[in-house]
Amino acid sequence: MRPNTTPRWGIPIENNFGRPALSKGLVIFGQNEGNAAGSCRAVRLTDGTDVWRLPTASFVNGDVELHQGIVYFSGSFLSSGTHYESFLFAVDAATGTQRWRKRIALWLGSNVLLWNGRVLLYGTRDSGLTPTPSTVVTCDQQTGSDLRQIDIGSGHVTLFALWNNAVLIARKGSSDLQLLDPVSLSITIIAQLPGSIDAAAVSGDRCYTVDNAQGVGRARVTAVNLVTGAEIWRSTHEGFAENIFAQGDVIALGMRREQRLDSLAQIWRVDAENGTVLWTVAAGDRKPYFGTVLRNLLFAQIRQRNDQPDSTATSALDLRDGQERLRFDHPFSAAWVVDAGGGVALASHFDFLVAIETTSLWRVGVGDAVRGTPMYAGTSVLVGNADGRLTAVALESGQTRWTRNVGGALEGGGAIQQGRAFVGHGAGVTAFDIQSGQQIWSMQTPRPVTSPILATPQAVVFGCRDGTIRALLPLDGSPVWTVQTQGFVEGGVALYNGLYVAGSADGKVYALDANGQLVWQFVPSDPEIDEIKSTPLVADDLVIVGNASGHLFALDASTGALKWHRKLAGGIRTSSALQHTDHVWIGDESGQVYHLLLQDGSIDWQVAVAGAVRGRPAWLGGELYVGTMAGTLDVLDIFTGTLRRRVPIGAPVFASPIVALESIVVADEAGGLHALVPGP
Repeated sequence: MRPNTTPRWGIPIENNFGRPALSKGLVIFGQNEGNAAGSCRAVRLTDGTDVWRLPTASFVNGDVELHQGIVYFSGSFLSSGTHYESFLFAVDAATGTQRWRKRIALWLGSNVLLWNGRVLLYGTRDSGLTPTPSTVVTCDQQTGSDLRQIDIGSGHVTLFALWNNAVLIARKGSSDLQLLDPVSLSITIIAQLPGSIDAAAVSGDRCYTVDNAQGVGRARVTAVNLVTGAEIWRSTHEGFAENIFAQGDVIALGMRREQRLDSLAQIWRVDAENGTVLWTVAAGDRKPYFGTVLRNLLFAQIRQRNDQPDSTATSALDLRDGQERLRFDHPFSAAWVVDAGGGVALASHFDFLVAIETTSLWRVGVGDAVRGTPMYAGTSVLVGNADGRLTAVALESGQTRWTRNVGGALEGGGAIQQGRAFVGHGAGVTAFDIQSGQQIWSMQTPRPVTSPILATPQAVVFGCRDGTIRALLPLDGSPVWTVQTQGFVEGGVALYNGLYVAGSADGKVYALDANGQLVWQFVPSDPEIDEIKSTPLVADDLVIVGNASGHLFALDASTGALKWHRKLAGGIRTSSALQHTDHVWIGDESGQVYHLLLQDGSIDWQVAVAGAVRGRPAWLGGELYVGTMAGTLDVLDIFTGTLRRRVPIGAPVFASPIVALESIVVADEAGGLHALVPGP
């Protein structure tokens, strides 16, 4: 289970059942305040502060719908004995001023539909506890006048949605899928399902229904083409289906092992094309509520009542495998989750409303600027800063596990090998135990080590600002060999078939054997020579490395012979290439990111990102994650370079982002460390 996500804000509310309307930065929702009292309330989306509240003298249990600056909702009240009636309200969304109110002799359901100047709702003639016929009512949207109604049959309405200028209706206990003409109020049965409908959902021109008519423990899902009324597919599953969700091609079921209130529940995702189960996850011991699909996450609310204390969680499940990516726990109950835009999900827990940031798992401060790539160490990420502090942070929660101070700024990325973290800093290189943070050894150098570290079981290899490339024994830090170049060595070292390959500020590329002997050296021509601070990439027997003037070289990894050369639009200061099958990605100082063919350096695509690129991109699934000095993490489509998402980080991103536990971890120049939810 993930730790509780810290919401952007959270506020106590009175009992809320229905979904809100969103209008010009306001969240507008209904409340049931008890003793026949209720209200409609508006709060700011930015911080949850109150803007207006309209008392309604009725329970506002349903959804709030918005059209042209007016919100519409219903409130119910006990008129006599056990008989309930309702008010239908039209209210100015900006001020809470009531435009009109219409009394209707029905207990109205939760859905409010707005179509062609009409308001459409459904209800029953009592509190909904006995099976009286359901009734659809409609009135004029501007005035509330011209009230008309029609009975649609017995059974609780489980689907009431607009489709193709008509109202699609499904009722629990009926096998009919009805289409209501909102003008004539005539009803057509467009499909008859194989069993009595228990739940239904619509997406596009399809309706998906579930029934449990095949006997105990046998749930059936049916997909219907609404245009033709024909069945597309039908699938049968072990278990009892309680509800169904459909949005785009995402179809999810709320399932139970047994038809009991307290039996264990699950959420299933099924294939929209054939009903095949794609994944299942445990979902407490009450019926789960489905919310929305936001980015690559399915939001649902999961309740646990058999164990004490009671709990309810708004959970974000990865569409690919059902893994929980975000979680917010609140002890009472559940109501809904909606997409509020800008990467924010709003969730009602009946008596508490929260705004959840869906792009970020957590953000913590680790002190001064972070320029070295964070190190992935199992369940932790290790990060060094310019103050000389090394911090181990728990990936699940962002909590600090340990912190150690070293003898100078940590500006180059470290390396993990055999349970140890090797880090370079202003005074040399130090090895730490990754679990405890205990120092194992430390070796001083004449000048700071700002190069990323390469660690193998045989050697710890790095560059130094005294112009050397050095190798140490991982066991105790004893020197193995030292090779002198004619410039600072601030880029990292790559390993290829026993060769250590590194660039230098003298503009040359060096290949050294296991003993530190020079095997080959590449010297660019005079017009192309400039300092090399990037870490070489070895891919398909090629060394890919760039220099500060923007020259990108591909060298034969065995001989150092030049295979191809390409001049990029901007310089390559510390950015490095990342392999993608038979291509590489690399960014430059002009803010361009390139996808080049390894064989000849031809450009497959080239796109502009928000700012200069100093690190290596990270790749997960279909997305490329690029940190920029403009303070963003730009998410690109790996095949086209199309910008899918731009995540504000808040400070320049010098260090390379990394993939860790299916999260994207990125550090910034203000000392922030962020764990982000992947996906477009």
